[in-house]
Amino acid sequence: MLTIKNLTKSHAGRTLFRETEMTINWGERVALVGPNGAGKSTLMNVLAGTFPPTEGEIYINGKKVQITNAKVANQHGIRFIHQELN
Repeated sequence: MLTIKNLTKSHAGRTLFRETEMTINWGERVALVGPNGAGKSTLMNVLAGTFPPTEGEIYINGKKVQITNAKVANQHGIRFIHQELN
């Protein structure tokens, strides 16, 4: 199970998403839907270890984790397939 609590990402004085909370159970498929600039890709990049969160916590199977890079994310079963390869 993946749980995020109060996850926030800011960059260059701009908040990209704020206090996001979500729980995803094993086997569930989840879609993030929203307009351009809503923070969907940034959230995925935080979960994939591309960007560190500014605030908040990530839990996997009830244990708090710090996902610092793609290898760590992969070890926790998180994989992100980018839509564009550039």
